[in-house]
Amino acid sequence: MLPLNALSIGAPSIIKPGLGYFEPWLRELSRAEPPAAPIDFRVAKAMGPTGYNSVRISVISTDGPVDLSHLHPSSSYNDSFRFRWEGAFDMGVATTSCGAAVYNTSTLTWDADCLLKCTHDGACKHYTWFPAAHRCELSGAACTFQADGAAEATYVKLGTNHLSSAIVPLQVGVNRVRVGGNDVVVSLPAPGAGVRGVVISDPCFSKRWIDCEFSESWDVYNRTHLMLNAIAAHDDVDFFGVLGDNFYDQDGRPTRAIWDRLSIDFKRRYLLTVPGNHDIWVGGGPPSDYTDQFAWGFSQFYAQDTVAALTSPNGFMHFESGGPDVMKQWGGFNNDVRNSFFFHTIGDLGFVGYAGAAPLQTLKPYLNEACAYFGSVAPPPRAIFVLGHWNDVSSGCQSGADTPDVRALLGSIDGCRGLGDRLKFIDGHTHCNQIQQRGEHEAVGFMVGGHGMSGCSQYGFAVVDSTDETSLRVLYFEERSTSRDAFDAILACVQTSGISGCEHLAAAVWLESKR
Repeated sequence: MLPLNALSIGAPSIIKPGLGYFEPWLRELSRAEPPAAPIDFRVAKAMGPTGYNSVRISVISTDGPVDLSHLHPSSSYNDSFRFRWEGAFDMGVATTSCGAAVYNTSTLTWDADCLLKCTHDGACKHYTWFPAAHRCELSGAACTFQADGAAEATYVKLGTNHLSSAIVPLQVGVNRVRVGGNDVVVSLPAPGAGVRGVVISDPCFSKRWIDCEFSESWDVYNRTHLMLNAIAAHDDVDFFGVLGDNFYDQDGRPTRAIWDRLSIDFKRRYLLTVPGNHDIWVGGGPPSDYTDQFAWGFSQFYAQDTVAALTSPNGFMHFESGGPDVMKQWGGFNNDVRNSFFFHTIGDLGFVGYAGAAPLQTLKPYLNEACAYFGSVAPPPRAIFVLGHWNDVSSGCQSGADTPDVRALLGSIDGCRGLGDRLKFIDGHTHCNQIQQRGEHEAVGFMVGGHGMSGCSQYGFAVVDSTDETSLRVLYFEERSTSRDAFDAILACVQTSGISGCEHLAAAVWLESKR
């Protein structure tokens, strides 16, 4: 990781640097229980031009590839993670070392270097980092975890991250898909049917790299997975959106920790996610260096179906650049714009997702493609939501690539021109939950950036709901603020009645658009 006094924070946001280590409570919780789901499963809607009935189904494994060729032989992708998040590690055992099991000792600059060294050494099963001495110790399987006050922690190497993915044709309605020895139900709403989804942004729970202000006082780690799992346990939700700065994670460990707590019911819903500034540069903005992930780990872990799936030789992502260490664009996105740009429809709603760190000129061809697609869809989408991270041009966002500006640009393109207030957006970045922009007749922009970080001292989620034939609604549920704690009441209601049965607990109705 970068030294704590050298974290690059993009203006105008001022975010305190983190602790430099994982909290003791988080280390303990991450070891307390096995994963909540038997497989680490992803479902993403396929790119619009691939066909409405197509979805991308993916599995992340540390035990090698999971065969998905029976789902669609010609579209199957199987490979180890490339360039970032290649190795999977736990949260570590503090102030311990491995004793006689150590077979290699070296002096390195950062703990990130030690993690990378263990990642690329097949014999390494544990690594220990000594911050004062900048010493890295690699150990085999027989670690004793002996007390050692000079050590920050000893970390277990869980294996190599592997992604298995395929484009799968589904039927409208309930589909049973056999994946890795498990039967998983994936439902496909009919074209033009009403759908419901939950959207958050900027979720944090650890202070390792960035100061997640409310992580402990609001019990964000537990509350995040408890609420998402409770919502997903009912069949009144179709998709979940997470709009960047996903757990403020440089090397994949916090992401894995929270994802292990999410149920198979959550993971079988459609996931929509886009990278934010902290997914590219963990400190919040450029410039950076080789220790950051530049959304390469992000893109493989979340396994969205993007423009890259239509244009890359492997049918999933563009790796031809050689990755961030070859590109060396430390002051920029340092990734391929096609790896994070998607557009499709779910039911009667259209979605466009993208990374605002990419120069606007590189986004424009795909914005044109998205509008051409939406202009050809029958029945036409009831509304189109632009999903971005940045609410303004700051912290590495390129000029004109913030979400409100991209929404405005889309409105000038054939296929999207004339949509008016039916063209909407959702973003985060600023840590508030609120209506962000109003159109001619109704709200068109919504911010959901309050999910543990400082800012407006809010913690909550938005529900996008088109299931009522007479209206499109966006409701805001505030789980926590500095003045009120509604989490228990919302959770109890959702566990009993599903999110559709708890609308009376919404803090605000941001949108009620009559058809």
